Amino acid sequence: TCQVEAQALSNGVPASNPILRWSSSNNTIASVDGNGRSALVRGLAVGSARVTVSDTTERVSDDISVSVLPCSKC
Repeated sequence: TCQVEAQALSNGVPASNPILRWSSSNNTIASVDGNGRSALVRGLAVGSARVTVSDTTERVSDDISVSVLPCSKC
């Protein structure tokens, strides 16, 4: 589990109260519980997924690759 954050900029200045949407490309590998500028990403199974954050128009977005590795101490 990890916390990720996004900073929305408008003309290089942080936007006030941006409405952001968070999603996972594969909810069986990694779930995303997003709330505004931050989201909690939880690994559910071994594999890879992309976590995407976008504005409500979906014209602006960014993503990160998430890899869930096997846990030898689980």
